Amino acid sequence: MKKGILTAGLIFLFASAGLFAAGENNQPTRRLGIFIGANNGGKDRVTLRYAISDAKSVSNIFSVMGGIDREDNIILLEPSVREINRQLDNFEKIAAGSRRNAQRTELVFYYSGHSDENGIFLNRERYGYRELRERINSVQADMRIVILDSCSSGAMTRIKGGVKTQPFLFDTSVSAEGYAILTSSSDDEVSQESDSIESSYFTHSLLAGLRGAADSVGDGRVTLNELYRFAYTETLARTETSAYGAQHPSYDIQISGSGDVVLTDIKETSASLFISENITGRISIRDSSDFLIAELTKVTAKPVELGLEAGLYTITLQRGDNFYRANIILQENKRTTLSIENFNMIAAAPGGQNRGDAPEKETHDDSTLVPFEIQFIPGFNIIGSNSKRSTNNIFIGVFGGIGQNVEGAAVSSIFLINNGYIRGIQSSGIANFTTGNIRGIQAAGIANFTTGDIRGVQAAGIADFASGEVNGLQASGIINYAGTIDGFQAAGILNINKGGKGVMAGLINISASEDVVPIGLVNIIKNGILHPAVYADDMLFTNVSFRSGGKHFYALLSAGFNPSFKGMDSVNNKYLTTHTDNKYLITRAGFGFEIPVYKAFIDIDITSGNMYNITGFNSIKYYDLNVYQARITTGFKFFRHLGVFAGVSFDFYHRYYDFADKCYEPYPDELKESILGSGLAHDYKGHLYKFGFFAGVQF
Repeated sequence: MKKGILTAGLIFLFASAGLFAAGENNQPTRRLGIFIGANNGGKDRVTLRYAISDAKSVSNIFSVMGGIDREDNIILLEPSVREINRQLDNFEKIAAGSRRNAQRTELVFYYSGHSDENGIFLNRERYGYRELRERINSVQADMRIVILDSCSSGAMTRIKGGVKTQPFLFDTSVSAEGYAILTSSSDDEVSQESDSIESSYFTHSLLAGLRGAADSVGDGRVTLNELYRFAYTETLARTETSAYGAQHPSYDIQISGSGDVVLTDIKETSASLFISENITGRISIRDSSDFLIAELTKVTAKPVELGLEAGLYTITLQRGDNFYRANIILQENKRTTLSIENFNMIAAAPGGQNRGDAPEKETHDDSTLVPFEIQFIPGFNIIGSNSKRSTNNIFIGVFGGIGQNVEGAAVSSIFLINNGYIRGIQSSGIANFTTGNIRGIQAAGIANFTTGDIRGVQAAGIADFASGEVNGLQASGIINYAGTIDGFQAAGILNINKGGKGVMAGLINISASEDVVPIGLVNIIKNGILHPAVYADDMLFTNVSFRSGGKHFYALLSAGFNPSFKGMDSVNNKYLTTHTDNKYLITRAGFGFEIPVYKAFIDIDITSGNMYNITGFNSIKYYDLNVYQARITTGFKFFRHLGVFAGVSFDFYHRYYDFADKCYEPYPDELKESILGSGLAHDYKGHLYKFGFFAGVQF
């Protein structure tokens, strides 16, 4: 790692007894948080990779487990000194108001970026430690706690003569006032970030500790003392063999009164993982996107509980030179127990390896190599023996087969079942099933099933099911299901996954992950866009629409109805009294992109559709009239599912070309007169186009 790859952090962390406990008047404590990420430290410094993502992760932890409400949880990315001071000014006013109301306030301030022994860097600006400390102290919160994750960050603890002391712990009242500063390194050490964990070493340890790994007492709460001990031990262990030297986290505290300084409460999370006492060793936990959530070394027989979000997790356990893996699904509002029985051995090595040197390998102690095996039907072998667990280079099931591990190809005319892993190809005419991981291709005429992970392609004519992670392509004619997806998921009708990232393409896409890009007509995505709406337009149509998609990209379906579509006198700009019996229906479908701005939003979308004359129930007259529309919409959300919007549109009406008569079909008179009569419409070589407007309510 280059010396320039550093991370600087600054956190004010605090909690009092009961975490969200009240003061003497029983008003709940108000906790304020600023979380700053700055990858850019100026032109003379290497751009960091994970400072911004670290800031977002810490912000999320305090939102979920640390009692900071959304409106008080401020994230500043690549800010200026002025922006930081402006937010501190705002918090100063809030804290002053809380004091007048006898309400306790606490400040959480986090910074991740470049720094040196004099201060932090914000692009070309420097914010000196002394000035920053004085500015933070001006916020009259009852408690201020600082954590610095930056090069030479220990220099800040020396500004008022802070010295290293024994770790601190307070008892059970809520009278503690003052500040505490934690730093990722001493005043002459670098702080390091790592591509392998996609974070800085210190913040990575900090996050795991806040989730519950630091809870040494086992009461479900993480105190400041516990967090420092855990972060110190983990950071030192990860960096002591680094080319840039070990990091020694340090701290300075000035607290009066008493109180057990609690930072996070596991009970506040939507789900939790209870690691049983029979598990010991090095534990790594990855989420459905294969992101390393937490690492810890469990050396005692005491259980550990971690607060996590609901979803699928892959857990790796290292005991000496042996590695084990377990897949666990955490459910909302439920504690899930992880026991040693949940693990399967995935690798046994004679010794340690540098990162990236060891090839992925699954081993089974009782596996026997049988290079070539043929089964006429399951249980009847022509070549080879199925009496023992075997690993085959070639496995053939004439009318069906049940095999074990394959490092090559497994084929059958009807079906295949492999109670092991696949390294190569598993292909059959009807269905494939495997219990292990697949590194290659699983292809079947009807359906594929696997309970493991897929690194490659899973393709079937009707359905694909993978309970583990799909890293590559999952494609079928009707339905796909994946535990997690990291790549491309394509189905003729329905795609479902429990998490991951990538692209989903199908008529209906359902994902428990917010990091996917859905392409379909109906998309149900975690924290995504899912809004029906009602609106009116300048053509006097009453419209209903439905937008669904990810965070930004969405699909749009709409239908509009006009029960009395009268013609218009374009000269006098008045509605005609004729054609009053014409009723029109217009349908559209398309895609768009949303730009959220706090509670407001800006949408840009395009649609195409058709217009119908539905006068009379016995005959529906369809005009071969293609309608194209581009819109710009602005709106405001009062609540997640209640808002208003308005916008402008550009509409283009394209007539159908009759190749037999070699001419365009004419417009209905009442339609043409009404469109042209708006004053904003034009006739271009027989095609109509106009500018319009619309407004409505979104749910």
